[in-house]
Order: sequence, then C-alpha cells, then structure tokens
Amino acid sequence: MVASLAALASLAPVCVPAAAASAGAPVIHEPFTPLPCPSSPQTTLAIEGCDEKAILASDRSIDRDAARIYALLGREARPSFVQAEASWLRYRESSCSAEASKAQGGTLAPVLAAQCDVDLDQTHLGDLRGMAQVLSRP
Repeated sequence: MVASLAALASLAPVCVPAAAASAGAPVIHEPFTPLPCPSSPQTTLAIEGCDEKAILASDRSIDRDAARIYALLGREARPSFVQAEASWLRYRESSCSAEASKAQGGTLAPVLAAQCDVDLDQTHLGDLRGMAQVLSRP
C-alpha cells in the first residue's frame, strides 16, 4: 500500500469500548485490510503485510490485557482507563506517522509506520502487564 502521510493519518486505528451500548473494556479496531504475509517477504508490500499481521496479533494481546485490567479496576476508575487507552492509541499513530515521515512519498513510509506500530505495541504490552501486576496485588 503506497500512501501519503496524510492518507495514513486518515486511517488511524480506533479504540472503543467492547460493547458500544454499554461501557466496556477498550478494543482496538485497525482501519486496514491486512495484506498477505508470505513465508519469505521480499517486497515492501510483503513486509508491510507481515508487519500488519504482527500489529493485529499484538492488538489482540493488548485487548486481552486491557480487558483483564478493566475487570480489576473499580467502576470509578474504568472511564479513565478507557480514555488512557484511546490516548495511547492516538499517541502511537501520531508518533509512528512522524517516524515514517522520513520516507514520505515512498513505498517505505507505510513499512516504517507499521514497524513502529509493532515496536510501540510491544512496549505498551509491557506497561499493561506491569499495571495488571500492581492491580492484582492484595
């Protein structure tokens, strides 16, 4: 997918409560349809597809950890957590868009953005796991 940074920004992921009708744990919804990920990616499109696959896998892990944290939180703290997760997702998108600007207009820009997403997702998973540990203590 060759895209300008403005087009990438319009495809920002969304973090919404699991059940729109009733507030719930946040769930990440990516705006892209994943590209194929071959066993040995050789092109930027193939690399991007594999990065998208990794993003979706880490999103699922984030969603699981977020649901666990949400369940551990008191009712009064849940809205703040949902807001924090949405803010983090906006941060990820903005930060990775800035990082990918190095290759603005080229086929490498979406690859750089996707690789940044994967890296920041892994960092965020560590943060969520630390939070879950704190909340699980007696």
